[in-house]
Amino acid sequence: MKKHEPSREESVPHRLPRGRHGLPRELVKENQRARLISGIIEAVAEHGYGNTTIAHITGAAQVSRRTYYETFANKEDCFSAAYEASSDYLTQAVLAAAASQEKWPERVRAGIRALLESLAEHPDLAVFFVISPVGAGDTIADQHHRAMSDLVAELTAGSADGPGGERPTETRCEALAGGISRLIERKVNAGEAEDLVSLLPDLVELVLRPFVGDEEAIRVARRAAA
Repeated sequence: MKKHEPSREESVPHRLPRGRHGLPRELVKENQRARLISGIIEAVAEHGYGNTTIAHITGAAQVSRRTYYETFANKEDCFSAAYEASSDYLTQAVLAAAASQEKWPERVRAGIRALLESLAEHPDLAVFFVISPVGAGDTIADQHHRAMSDLVAELTAGSADGPGGERPTETRCEALAGGISRLIERKVNAGEAEDLVSLLPDLVELVLRPFVGDEEAIRVARRAAA
């Protein structure tokens, strides 16, 4: 059976009725903000950060330019909000999956799988989250680096419960975050975002090896490939 692809109407947050709908102003503003976040993710994935204009964003979000500037100060402000929302979404998916496993190495495997599956299911999000920060300036690149490092820190926080009993350091989390980002970035740049899950064994071994040693890291990675 052919996999259902969401339509534009399904992928864009619900539009509120025009005119005097009687809804609370804060609810309307929150809906518009959500649509703008969705809009910039779609626009940046299509045009790249540098080439994305406010018109691209408002067109994808189906809101007015005036509404845009009532919500965000500029493109970087909108991007930062969308990136934070994306990071929160991915972190929640990773931690929920990890929590389903009892042993720490298996929690790492489940969390990485959730990250890869979430990005593979939403190619626009993969481009926005992994690729676009590279060319979007130092502030946004730093935001991406912090987000990935924090995600790795969350995932490896239980390493003391693993076979090696070693706790993650900030430097190690940053190094692992860089390695994960580069491997995912390479796959997405090649137009293979939908195949990101194939990276699972390599990423599991990469993350586990410093904490549990070669043998255990390879064993869990092979289970990930099965």
